[in-house]
Amino acid sequence: MKYEVLLSLVWLLASCGELSKRKADPIVVDAHNDVLSGTVLKGFDISVLLDTGNTDFVRLKAGGVGLQIFAVFGDQRYTGSQGFSFANRQIDSLYALARRHRDKIGVAHTVLQAKEMIAEGRIAGMVGLEGGHMMGDDLDNLDSLAKRGVVYMTLTWNNSNTWATSSADEEDAGKQLEWKGLTDFGKQVVRRMNKLGMAVDVSHAGEKTFYDVIAVSKLPILASHSNARALCNVHRNLTDHQISAIAKTGGVVCVTFYAPFLDDTYNQRIEKAMQRYPLVVDSLKAAGYDSHDRLTAALLSVKPDLGDELRPPIGRVVDHIDHIVSVAGIDHVGIGSDYFGLATFPYPDGLRDVTGYPRLAQALADRGYSSEDVTKILGANVLRVLQDNIQAKTR
Repeated sequence: MKYEVLLSLVWLLASCGELSKRKADPIVVDAHNDVLSGTVLKGFDISVLLDTGNTDFVRLKAGGVGLQIFAVFGDQRYTGSQGFSFANRQIDSLYALARRHRDKIGVAHTVLQAKEMIAEGRIAGMVGLEGGHMMGDDLDNLDSLAKRGVVYMTLTWNNSNTWATSSADEEDAGKQLEWKGLTDFGKQVVRRMNKLGMAVDVSHAGEKTFYDVIAVSKLPILASHSNARALCNVHRNLTDHQISAIAKTGGVVCVTFYAPFLDDTYNQRIEKAMQRYPLVVDSLKAAGYDSHDRLTAALLSVKPDLGDELRPPIGRVVDHIDHIVSVAGIDHVGIGSDYFGLATFPYPDGLRDVTGYPRLAQALADRGYSSEDVTKILGANVLRVLQDNIQAKTR
């Protein structure tokens, strides 16, 4: 099938609600979107077209998304029982949306269920947990999350937890850690995830944690939203050796659209932008926007033209895909956008919101990828990893 025909098919089927109804049609899978915590819990109704943010059901359909994995996220404030409760609130919100809008979306626990929903013209939703601190130190909580349909868990966020260290902490020269990697309990967590059919997600994990996971897990590993460190040298990205190690497990690295992980000049350009508006920045700091990310988002909200100035080109996403393919092969790369609902971070030009996947598909075709390759990158590879984990579930 010529790629132009495939692209037209994606647009046509997305618009009429028939995406992937035939076996040959591609399924677009986004492995990581934070819209539940970033938008839904703030009271926005993503079942209708919103005039803000980057994700809602209307735009997911327009972008041809068949399976959306909704990341359940809470920062370091949400640990232990509080984190577990917050995670369940977000999962509740997804189930509530699915009950109210059965014609638009369903919550799938298996790849087969997801494919059936997509064939019916609905978006298939799955759940991923971003941050093991939200599970606490209780394996019963992990079991409960699996029963609710959590298909992967990101072991850490930027904060370490009591059983796994994060990349942010492991690479912070000013931070003295008593230990690095997985504790004995952390290894129990990984083994339990294997038994539950829940994929181990190593995005955010420190390098020591990463290699402990590689040694312990018996199933394919997922990096739900990480890029190539060779192209953007930040702690959240993966070295070539790590990318190769994931591929050897049969796993997948999902490229994120988050600008600071695509282009390591981005933060420098943000700093220069802040220097241009010192009074605005000072007022935002005084208003409580204390973290760098929150301050950046607030500045871009006040000065939206800056976002256009700072956006990386869509080709930068393809650069990272190219690199991962060169290291690991075409079967080991996917997409994990890291869209965050209402956040105003400058996602790449052409990928400002979830309608951009056909543009990404075209950019991949322009770079020489075949229709089969594009199908793998945009979804088939992630589906395989999910299936390999789910079917290994101990019954």
